[in-house]
Amino acid sequence: MTYQFLNDSIDINDVVLPNSDKIHPLLLKNDDADIKKALAFLATDEKFLYVHGFLGTGKRQFINYVADFLQKDVIKLEYYCKESTVCDDILLYFIDIIEKTALSKAVNLNTKVTTLAVKFQTYISSIKKPFIIILHSFDDISQDNSNLVSQNLQEALTKNSNLKVILSTRALVQGILGNIKFDKKIFLKAFSKDIFKEFLTTSQINCTDTTLDDFYKYTRGYYYYTALSIKIIQAMKISLNDFLEKFAMSGMNFDSYLGITYINLIPNTIRNFFWFLRTVRHGLTFNALAVFELYDEFSIEYLKTNLMIFQVGEIIYVQDYFQQNIDISIPAKTEIKLHKYIISIYEKQLKEPLQTREILISRQALRAEIDFHNNCIKNIEVGSKNEEKQIKTTMQKPIEEKTVIAEGLESKLQTARKLHEEKKNTEAIELYSKILEDEKIDVQTKNEVRLALAKVYKEIGSYSKAVYYLERIETYYKKNNEVINLNYLYYELTDIYFLMYKCERAIKTIKKVIYSVDTPQSLMVASCTLLGNIYTSQNNPNEAYSYYKKALESLDENTSEETLSELYFKYALASDDRGDEKTAFEYYTKCITLNEDNPYKSLAYSNMGACYFDNNNLADAKDCLKKAYDIEKRNNDYDGIYYNASQLAEVLVAMHDKNALNYLIEAKQSAEFLDEGYYIMESCVALGDYYYNDSSLAKKALKEYFEAKRIAVAIGDDVEKIDNRIKDMKLRMSKEEFSEIENKYEEK
Repeated sequence: MTYQFLNDSIDINDVVLPNSDKIHPLLLKNDDADIKKALAFLATDEKFLYVHGFLGTGKRQFINYVADFLQKDVIKLEYYCKESTVCDDILLYFIDIIEKTALSKAVNLNTKVTTLAVKFQTYISSIKKPFIIILHSFDDISQDNSNLVSQNLQEALTKNSNLKVILSTRALVQGILGNIKFDKKIFLKAFSKDIFKEFLTTSQINCTDTTLDDFYKYTRGYYYYTALSIKIIQAMKISLNDFLEKFAMSGMNFDSYLGITYINLIPNTIRNFFWFLRTVRHGLTFNALAVFELYDEFSIEYLKTNLMIFQVGEIIYVQDYFQQNIDISIPAKTEIKLHKYIISIYEKQLKEPLQTREILISRQALRAEIDFHNNCIKNIEVGSKNEEKQIKTTMQKPIEEKTVIAEGLESKLQTARKLHEEKKNTEAIELYSKILEDEKIDVQTKNEVRLALAKVYKEIGSYSKAVYYLERIETYYKKNNEVINLNYLYYELTDIYFLMYKCERAIKTIKKVIYSVDTPQSLMVASCTLLGNIYTSQNNPNEAYSYYKKALESLDENTSEETLSELYFKYALASDDRGDEKTAFEYYTKCITLNEDNPYKSLAYSNMGACYFDNNNLADAKDCLKKAYDIEKRNNDYDGIYYNASQLAEVLVAMHDKNALNYLIEAKQSAEFLDEGYYIMESCVALGDYYYNDSSLAKKALKEYFEAKRIAVAIGDDVEKIDNRIKDMKLRMSKEEFSEIENKYEEK
């Protein structure tokens, strides 16, 4: 019997499904050809579809959209794999879905059916309906468990003609299902530049071509990273330029900055709920949440709306981006409480028969989770008791860069490197992986390839994979006592831990480098700067300052100007925050004397100008702010133009310099160009205040105040300070003049 999976009414060449909420319209546009390919799979006798896409490319939306084209009789069995997933969890969930349908009642189960696997096979074979199995993020589960799943799938596919399978991964894993071959493979790509630009335009995000290029580079054109960034920009009511400037000042990787910024926007009450969801390593039904006494409809809707969790049926999952790469750094005491509470619920669930258990994972998984959470508690308690110890190591010559490579491998390596340089990451990973499987390569080359793979995975945001390959190299270095190489490796690991928000682990690792006697000076500078950035992200300014200072003490003639510019600025800023203006000025000055392309130069001038202004040194304040303004003008950075023009105008007003008006007008024009409501409102107020001081310009002042109020109401800002100005103007003007302008405002 031939089973039909694709809906009869579907035209494969027309992939637009009316009123579907399963996919973003621009993902639909971007993935048009791949959707047609997936629909062709549903229309043929092919059994196995493989969908690969890096974290953030929209795999789940893609698959869910394709699934909407299935004919109504198809029974869809969908599961999101996590690190803790075992084969029985998947089978248990699928069986539960089947048994909730009336079809299962017609199946006469033999008394010999004793295992979940046999029961599942019996249902598939007995129910004369088409089945489709969808396994998301299959590369998350362990090799042993994936082998068991593949065995069951292979058996089911062999015995039954009514079954199709769709499997997705973030990492490109060779032989992920053993001997099972995929009938069709789909590799989801990032947004094209044009579609990426359209995404920004439809979200009312304005920017220059240069800013667009930078933003595209940081997000890699991935849907999810772009969507999160847009939500941050909209929530903070800032421009894209301002968002990228804040990122540049953070000293963090873009992924890290994005995650921290986004999480910090969550209200505290909801953040606690999110902490709980992050601590649990699997999806939870609404009933399961009720068991934990944590069902909160408002929090769930908030987190869904803000792309932090998603829902399949009645199951809630944390988005892979947050589950895999974001450690929120929950306070130790809170984390211990969460782990203990979860253990208590699991232990109660273990005593429940399967029929009444609300947490739908196997007993095996429940026991494994109890062990996991107990170990977490132990690690937290041990970590809090143990102080960092200074690590002393012995001198060891670094490995030679030149390695002996088997015949033919050199050309493959060169090809892989070129693919990586061209950002063809999928192809680069695939080729590097094949090279790694070659038995002819020596250990040195193997480590070189592992390092290359770690770099690619880091760039695409697959941090756990990057750590995996670096840890393989770490084992070799430790075994051979290659201390200097090990220190460089620890620096790379620290950077990735920082990106994963594993700050405590990052701190512990980088201190191994800093307190080693065998750390080269250049690495010492970089390591101390990195640790300073980590402490800054933790709002620990004193520790940040101490390590920036240590980095300065470690400088030598080999330190690059790129490193110097960041370090000088960060140390100046840290000194400024401590009230040490003398030191701050010294290092702001050092920063601005470096090369013209120094990205911190304008910021240094701006901060110096602000300090001079605070100390009523108007001439020097004017000079510094004018230089910062000129740099931003040359770079066409309208966000920077707005800020420095506004500050410069304030200084000139204090100097009674009429040129202040020109800068106030330019600040407003820049704000309007950015289409940033808050900036426009502030510019209107500043212009109104300038006109206020000249009685002949009273009408202009009032118009600016009314315009500022209109925008303040629109963006939800406080209007009291503006209303007070308007009331004052009412007393200064004739009733007729005031009413004329007021009426025009009300008409708007």
